[in-house]
This record gives sequence, C-alpha cells and structure tokens, in this order.
Amino acid sequence: MKGNHHRHAALSILLCLGMISAPIQAEDIEVFFTKKANSVAPNVLFVLDSSGSMESKENNNTRMEILKNSLHEVLKPQEKYKKLNVGIMNFNGNRSGGIDFPITDINSDAHDVDVDIPANTDVGSVIDHISQSYSASGETPMGDALYFASSYFLGTHVFNTGWRGKPNAWDTSSNSYRGGSQYADNPAAYTGSIDSTTVAEIRTRACSPSNPRPIRHCSSEYDNCTTEIHNISARPKLYRINTYSCDSSGLECKWRYPRYKNIDADYPGDASCSNRPSTPQDGDTWVQCRAAREASSYTYERCEEEYTHYETTDGPTATYKSPITHQCQSNHVILLTDGEPTRRDTLYHIASRVRPITGSDRYQDCKALNTLSNLSNNILTYGRCLPELVEYMATMDQAPDLEEKQIISTYTIGFQLANNPGAQDFLKLLADKGQGNYFDADSPDDLVNVFKRIINEVTGNNVSFSAPSLSVDQNNSLATSKYLYRSVFTPSDKPAWSGDIVKTRMGQDTDGNPTFTEEITFASTLVDSQRKIYTYTGTNDDLTDASNALATSNDKLTTKLLAVNTDNRDSLIQWARGLDVKDENNDGYTTDQREHMGDPLHTTPALVNYTTSPRRQVLYVPTNDGLLHAFDISGDTPAEIFAFIPPELLPNLKKLYANSNTDTKVYGLDGNMTIWRSNDGKTYLYIGMRRGGNNYYALDISDPEKPRMLWTIKGGAEDFAELGQTWSTPQLTNVMVGSIKTKALIFGGGYDTDQDDKTKTSPRTTDDTGRAIFIVNAETGEKIWSAGYNSSDFDYDLGLSNSIPSDVRIIDLDGNSLADRIYVGDMGGRIWRIDLDQDNISDSSGYLLADFNDGTETGNRRFYYPPSVALDRQHRLMIAIGSGYRAKPTETMTEDRFYVFEDPNTLYKPATPASSAIIEDDLGDITDILTLTSNKPGWYLRLDKGEKVLAENIIFNGKIMFTSYQPQFETGNSICNLSGNTPRAYLLALADGRPLADLDNTAGLDRNMTLNSVEFIPGSPYIVFSGGGNNGGNSNNDGGDNGGGNNGGDNTPPSSGSDSDSDFAEFFAGEDPIGRDSGLSGRLSWQNR
Repeated sequence: MKGNHHRHAALSILLCLGMISAPIQAEDIEVFFTKKANSVAPNVLFVLDSSGSMESKENNNTRMEILKNSLHEVLKPQEKYKKLNVGIMNFNGNRSGGIDFPITDINSDAHDVDVDIPANTDVGSVIDHISQSYSASGETPMGDALYFASSYFLGTHVFNTGWRGKPNAWDTSSNSYRGGSQYADNPAAYTGSIDSTTVAEIRTRACSPSNPRPIRHCSSEYDNCTTEIHNISARPKLYRINTYSCDSSGLECKWRYPRYKNIDADYPGDASCSNRPSTPQDGDTWVQCRAAREASSYTYERCEEEYTHYETTDGPTATYKSPITHQCQSNHVILLTDGEPTRRDTLYHIASRVRPITGSDRYQDCKALNTLSNLSNNILTYGRCLPELVEYMATMDQAPDLEEKQIISTYTIGFQLANNPGAQDFLKLLADKGQGNYFDADSPDDLVNVFKRIINEVTGNNVSFSAPSLSVDQNNSLATSKYLYRSVFTPSDKPAWSGDIVKTRMGQDTDGNPTFTEEITFASTLVDSQRKIYTYTGTNDDLTDASNALATSNDKLTTKLLAVNTDNRDSLIQWARGLDVKDENNDGYTTDQREHMGDPLHTTPALVNYTTSPRRQVLYVPTNDGLLHAFDISGDTPAEIFAFIPPELLPNLKKLYANSNTDTKVYGLDGNMTIWRSNDGKTYLYIGMRRGGNNYYALDISDPEKPRMLWTIKGGAEDFAELGQTWSTPQLTNVMVGSIKTKALIFGGGYDTDQDDKTKTSPRTTDDTGRAIFIVNAETGEKIWSAGYNSSDFDYDLGLSNSIPSDVRIIDLDGNSLADRIYVGDMGGRIWRIDLDQDNISDSSGYLLADFNDGTETGNRRFYYPPSVALDRQHRLMIAIGSGYRAKPTETMTEDRFYVFEDPNTLYKPATPASSAIIEDDLGDITDILTLTSNKPGWYLRLDKGEKVLAENIIFNGKIMFTSYQPQFETGNSICNLSGNTPRAYLLALADGRPLADLDNTAGLDRNMTLNSVEFIPGSPYIVFSGGGNNGGNSNNDGGDNGGGNNGGDNTPPSSGSDSDSDFAEFFAGEDPIGRDSGLSGRLSWQNR
C-alpha cells in the first residue's frame, strides 16, 4: 500500500472489543477491558466499486479479480475476527446496488439471516461468495452508493423509483446469490414488503449486427450469449423491473421460442437453430445451436419469444433495518474505488439529508469541494454534496432512538489511483469529513494489508503502547533510515494475546505530509517447522547445545520443568514451537504452523547492526509468551534466526496453551532491552521481565547464530532480596570499582505490586519491595553497589520507602565516560539524586532532591518513568518529569502534573544537601498563563482531570515533548461508561513552558494536540533525523569512552546545535507529526535513546 494519511480532525471511532466477562485488571490493560465490558461489536459495511474500469488489468489479473482475491484473504475463517459485524454492497452501471447482505456478526450462521442458505454457513463466507459474483461494468455511481448506505444505517425508506427489481435468491449449486436484479436489496436488509406482479409477454427480437463475428459459447452468467441472438440463451440480469425479469423463483428464466423466424436466402448453413427447444427451458441449459462458421454471412435472424416477467414496486412499509442496535456501538463504511464518480441520481435527496450541515436543501450550498483544486468535471458534478454527506454521517446522531450519539465513520481506499491525484484528494476529503482515514493501495498485497489494517483499527486489534524502533541509515550513521519497526498487539479476554512487529516505511505524500506505509508483518513469517527455539537447562551456556533445545527429543525438558504431565508434554512443546496441534485456524490440519507471535505489550524492539561482511541487521523482540525472538531483517522479508525462553517462564506455556477465559493475562518477557557492543567485538543483550517476574537476563549475542547464556539475576534472593518486578531497564555506563574502570548496569529496585491495589488512591503509603537502586557488573551480573532504606542491607542508606520501577537517568557532566550522577523518581512522588564517586563507586552518596506528593489523596503522585535532564542555554541543569498512575490509567482522583525545575547544584556535589526538598509551591504554575514570568527555579503544568503522563519525555534543542493519556467518561447513567480516550502530545519551551507551534492548524500557538493515530495510551515521542542530527544509534558501542543509554547515545555534555539548514529532526508521537527542528548536530539532553 502507498500509505495512510491520518486526518487532523479528531478520530471519533469508539473501538468496541466485545461484550465479555473478564477478571478485574488492576493494570494498564484495564483501558481495554473497561471499554470491552460495556460495548458491542463494531459494524462495518463494505461499499465496493464494480464499475467498468475495474476490468483494467494489473499484470495478469483485473482489478476486480484482485479485489475479490483480497476480500477472500481478509474474510477467510482463519482470520478469526472475534467481534465484528460486516455487510456488503457494490456500485456500478446506472445506479448503485442495494445492500447485498445486511451487517451481521461475521462468525454467525447465515442461515439465520436467509433460510435458503444451508445451515452452519458462516456470514464471512457468504459475503466472500457475494463478492466473487460481482462483475465489472458500467459507470461509477459512488454518490448513490453512499446515499443508500446512509439510508441503511439510518433505517429509512428503501429507495426505489422503479429500479428495485426482484431480489437475488441463494443458489446452493453455486453457493451464491443468483437470478435477480443487481440493484435489489437483500430482503433481510429491510422490513415490510415489495409489491410484485407476474406477467407473461411475447416480444419480437431482431438481431442484425453490422460486423458479424464468430459465436462464443453460451455463458451461465448474466451476460447476453451472443451478439447474433440477443437476450435468449443466458440468464439475464435485468436492469428495469418494469421491462422484464425472471419468473417468481428467481432461478429459472424460461423462454418459449421460436414462434416464427425469417432467414435470408443467402444465409449459409442448414437447420438453423433446429436444436432450440419448443417448450420453456432453463436459460442455462440451452446450448448455442449455431456453429461459429455460420455467423460469417447472414443478414438477420428474427424470432419471437415468450417469457415470464416480474414487475415490482415498493410496498407501503419497506424500510431498512438499521444495523445500529446498541448505544456505544461503532459504525464504519469502507469505500473502495479505482476512479472518480461518473453518475449520481440522488443529488436532491443527498442535499436534503445534509441540510444540518449546509443549512439548506440546495445542492448549490454544498461547498466542501471548493477547498480542493484541480478536480475533474466528474468530481465537481457527481461528487458534489458527498463530503457533506459523510460529514453528516460522522457528526449527526444516526440513531436518535438510542441514548448517546451514534455516528458513522468513513474510510476510503484509492485502488491504483497513482495517476489520478484529483481522485486521491477527493477520497482524502471524504475520509477527513467522515472522520476516518484514507489509504492508497497499488498491489494485491497492499489491498489485503489495507483491509486488515482498517478492520484491526475498528476492532481494536494491533494496538501499540510503545514508541517504535528506528533503524540507522547504513550510509550515514547520523541519520535515521526510512524504516521503523512498531510492536503491536491484539487485546483479548484470555491469557494469550497475539502480537506482531510491523515494518513501516516513512515517507511523504504530494503535499509534504508524512506517510507511514506498512510493508510487512513478522508473525506471518514464522512458518518454518525447523525453527531454532532454545531455553536454558543449566548444563551448557551455549544455547544452541541440544540440552537447551525446546524440542520433544530433549530429555532435559522434564515434565517438572514444564509443569505438565507426561501425556501432554510433547503436544505442549510442539505447540510452543508454533505447530497448530489444536487446529486453531480450523483448516483441518494439526501439523501446519500457527503463524503466531506473543504480544510485545510494553517493549520496544532493539535493532543491532552487525558489522560483518555483508552487513547484517538483526531485530530483537521480546514477547509475553516468554520468547525473545531474533529476526534477520537485512533482506526484504524478515527471517527468524532463533527464539529464547527463560526456564522460569516454561510453566507459563501450560496456561497459554489452555487459554481459558477464566484466567488472567499472562506476562513473560515484557521489559525493554539494553544492548552493549564492547571494544573486543562482543555484543550483549540485557532484559527484565516487567510484570513477567523479578529476574534480569543477559545473553551473549555476538554471533546471532550462536547465542550464549551470560548470567541471570534472580530477584528476591541474596544481594537482590529487595528486587521487585523488573520494570527498570538496565542503563549501561562506566563506573570506577576501586581503581578499575568497569562497565556497569544501573537499574531501579523494581515494582511493588501492592501499588496495583485500588486503595492506593489514598494518601502515600510505604512499599514492601523495590525500594532500592542497584549497580551491577555488566559482564558478570555481580552487585557492585546499592542504595536502599537502611545501611545493613545496602551499601548506602538513601532513606527509600517506595519502590522504583522507573529507569534511572545517568549523566556524565565532564565527558570522561564515567557516570557522575543519577536522577530517578519513585512511586511516592519523590525525585532522588545520587552522586557517583569517580574515584571509587563505594563512596557514592545521594539525597532527596524534590518531593511532589503532598500527602493527600488527590496529591498522591507517582513517577513510573525517568526524568529528562538537560543543560539549558543559561547552563542550568533542568529536570523534567511527569506523573501518572500507570497501573490505573482510568483513575481520575489524582491531580497529576508535569514538572520542570532546576537542580540548584548543577556542576558539583553539595557539601551539605539542602535541608528541605523542592516542592510544588517552589515552582511557577503556568497552567493558565502563556509563559512563566516570576523568578522561580522552574514551572509546572496542571493536567486535566484524569490526565496522566504515562511515557518518557524528551528534551531536544530547548524544547520539551511528552505525551499524555486522559480517559473520557460520559455523565449520567450511560452504559458506555468509558466513552473514549484523549491521547495528547505536548510541545513546550523548556525554559518557561510557553507554546511553540500551531499544533492543531487553527492559526494560534498550542501547548498540545490530540493524537489521531493513537487510540489508547500513547508511547513516548520519538525523533526522526535526516542528514545530520545525531540519533544516538540503536546499540551502545564502546568506542573506548561510551556510556549510558539503553539503546545507545553518549553521556557527554550535549551541544546546542549547529547553523546548518540541511539537517533536521522531526518529532512524532504515534504517527502524528508534532514538530520539526532544523540546523541540528546534537541533542540537548541525556536521553536513553
């Protein structure tokens, strides 16, 4: 696909994931379950172009064939859409067709909709069959189609004026609807009746083509059989119901012929048409009676035929049955076309319907098209009022009888429209006004991906919490390449969640707007039955040794280690290797691959560029099924090199295999990774478990074909007894151990799950674990130094009383590659400063720098993410941090903040720390003013009710960027409860918090913007560099003096930028651009990225 263009209008899709009963989640995934518990499946109506241009060929297939094949791929049962209602209609010829199949649960039995369809036929298959019966012909009545779709959702009158025709009837022999009018609605789509009259007529036909040509065989389709004998041998698909049609059965078009015939004397051949039956027969069974040679020199043939014709008009009560049956239900139109509208007979009806938008019934007052230039006459004529129509659908209540406001979003797909920018702009406008998204698709794969992406978006699949991993330009290490890698997942009410990695290409459209084009997903490549999957059984550090293989042949994989009985051992191992032993895709096979990857819920993939010849890029991806995947992404298609599951996570496989909805979410390797590439050519990977457990693991991945186990830190034991859930990403740096410069990892003491307790919205309380900061040897995992809550169990008594799940921020002020200082927040709303002794780490000390928890329920703030630290232009050391309750994102009692303040002791360790910590009252409140004017050592911003900062912030070139999440609740007795989310991105001046840009395109400066590309909790902003700006790379190379950063970057004092105009950095959150800086050569903060 060419890319999707996210509109600046707020995306008002309510993602509904199904009416379920799930365990209470005291975790950030409650944002999915709060919605799911009070919602129903979304409605999706496919509105598909089948005009004559769809017969254009792309390579060996017509566009129509590509569309059919793509829908078949999207609708196949193996996709297993759990909560989705779908319907379908097409448009071509002189008038759009009606609803070919009403919006229905995709997994339900179509027999319940139409009794002629055999029982146990799923709706998805029926819609697939319907699409396969479409043929391309005629014009493009796009406006009529959208009007009929709007009427259907509204539940209004079935449009007629003599064009309805007898509906199709289900033909069991072909598994499709046959025999009626292409314009007729499926009777299941409306209530009431359509009046009908059966009439027998005799008509005379004369066939005398000017250019006779060889006769082709009769078709059993709707087309006319030949030019020479017109409308006799084929089953007609009739256009005007008051002209002629089939008999009342809809399946037998019977004809009586000939009454008489006149054959010119020069007509060659004998016994012409002697094989015609003299009694009525099915049109499909009559075979053409003349040979091809007989068609070369005749004058004419005339015959009379007797046929039964079926005339219809609307009954007095024929009205659509609206598919909008529940409040909070989301509704969507997916409009696909390969061109521009060329016909429309419903202009006046549309103009009347959109009166709430235009203010009148006059189509001349539809002026949205005036905002575009270079439009064709077709669009200006037949596209008029269509932007207003989709805007009406997206903004006005479409089901007034239900509580709340029900709306319909419109997604548009331009199929092979690269050479028609006017049509593209028109479809973008429809998506914009319809509060959906526009997508380009040029190839069959594009079209499949676009359909799936839209469905995933409206059903809530493929959500992302994390910022993407950006690859470095192989020809310029100071620039970002055009690719990024996003981790996505599909929420579920069961323990096992599916996930994926999406390779996305960044680019620009013709207007210079950024585009993100999904090129390939990784889970679909896991099809090799010979996958290399390892664990660690404790006997050999070489993970490729047979003793570590996750294989049925490995006797080291005992039933005790796997927590299963002997009968289930082999099937569990085969399933864990990806074998579909439970036939989860319902294809009848249990020896094929599942094409499944666990969910990378909170993780960002790590990219390592190996300098072997040729160069090799490997992407490391941890998931909650416990597997750490290594993918070779050097080529166009990712290839898994190996996967590793720690032995402590093997017992989880049993619960994942059972996947019962009575169990809670299973977590495995859910933490972020740190990569260290040492001077001696070694490459190490470090990872925590987050909610998966209390351990840290280190792997030697110097040769990705031969990974080795380096070490394991086990929380809750010995030196790490205080270590809680390992949320804190280890930060790589250098410290002095005695007189030896040592590569070390620094991390927080972890998360105390007591913080999940709902009562934690009460005033601050003391935690039981995680109250520590650890420094360990990066090569051995041995503890070097620790700070905690007493001097007997820790090397330094910092006075900690709350857990530290946050990453730590390390800085090197003098550029000597030794860590000078640590800043970190805790779950009690405090900020701690630790000064690391440069002569001997054992002499390090620290103190409480700031406390932003005022001891009240509303002031019980928590810091889950590290502060950003930067020298400003006055050489002050500024610290920026936001608060937010990550475990309870829908909680609204706490009044959260974003703080920026100065460390008064910028360059040196104070001889005596200040007697009191910095508090909120010491800072300036800029919430209601544009800029800080008072002489304060910093500022803070009050966030809206329930709004939280749930990701790391970034400081760059005097600017600060961060994202926030705010739950939105309806008032009153709404069953919707959580009606949506407001994800935002902020761009502010570091010095005083003033707004810097017009973020919403309203000709004014804004502090924040709503993120249209994010539906739930946004990840951290990220920076894309072009040309020069230093992005710090994606792995940490020693270079003799490199330190800090989980994905690389130095710890030297950051520079203030250059004067070059050729280099620039673009700032993003999700896929929304939030700013740009030019003339950059370095960064302005110590950022772990």
